[in-house]
Amino acid sequence: MIDQIYINEAVRIREEYLNNLIYLSNEEGNIKSLTDDLQNLSKEVEESDKKDEQYYRDALFEVELMIRKATDKIIPYYDKTKQLDKEQRTLYNTIKEKYPNLSDNDMKDVLIPHILEIDKKFKKKYGNILK
Repeated sequence: MIDQIYINEAVRIREEYLNNLIYLSNEEGNIKSLTDDLQNLSKEVEESDKKDEQYYRDALFEVELMIRKATDKIIPYYDKTKQLDKEQRTLYNTIKEKYPNLSDNDMKDVLIPHILEIDKKFKKKYGNILK
């Protein structure tokens, strides 16, 4: 009913989405640690008796480094997720254009079994992450 090329594309998009999700889940502890470090630094600055400009400059530099670390870890995967969403919408529109008489439910009936296979494979491998 739907050409295999479109099914393969749906599977690829789902696989990449799950890979992003797994990466972000794995990084959650590191990001939480950076957040805790930021809170500790903030508390340290608030409670410090040092009030000179260099102290604040050093603290701000440290904050900037922490934020950059978090951003470098998350932003590429956030951007990839946004791109995958666009690709998913493009795929949907392409299928609707190619098969104008195909209902959304018919499309789901064809694609969902393939997507569920991917989900099953990932859950088996990463069950502790994908709950």
